[in-house]
Amino acid sequence: MRLNVASLFRFYKRHGITNQATSYKHRQFLTHERQQLREMFAIRLARIFCNRTNLLCYVDETSLNSWMRRKRTYRHRFGSTRVIIPAKRSSGCTVIGALGSFLPNVFVHSTVLTTNKANFISFLAKVRDSSLEPRKKPIYMVLDNHRAHDNEDVREAMRLLNIVPLWMPAYSPEFNSIESLWAVVKGRL
Repeated sequence: MRLNVASLFRFYKRHGITNQATSYKHRQFLTHERQQLREMFAIRLARIFCNRTNLLCYVDETSLNSWMRRKRTYRHRFGSTRVIIPAKRSSGCTVIGALGSFLPNVFVHSTVLTTNKANFISFLAKVRDSSLEPRKKPIYMVLDNHRAHDNEDVREAMRLLNIVPLWMPAYSPEFNSIESLWAVVKGRL
């Protein structure tokens, strides 16, 4: 898969991809404190994004299998999400991806059976090695609060690889740009 930033934005615009969630009820969880956390995260992310010398990437994983039911997904604004459950189910895989303008072809991915800390640490090393920038320059990585992303071993690996984690607040998938890309990938399977 070969992508660049401009073609990705054109693709989103041409296909009408927006951050509209289907069957996703995160608004009920937005207490005043959580709303403040979201606003502080948005401001921090905007400051990092506006400084063009910073290396910013969005990381997330998605499961691909033939029996998956989509309860939380991004969709085309005029269409509905179609779910087909085949009679013969097979095992799936997990794809961990990183989306960032400093990466070759803008996108780096790894296919694994499960998302665990060992697979995630090896993916972090792959992102760092794929970077076209020197190792001394930190990579700011937007991550959700998945258990495999947030533990002592992963934090130590991030420190050694000069990766600065930006943990998204709970129920805030709209801060991670790669979510829209996963919707397109899953829609084409």
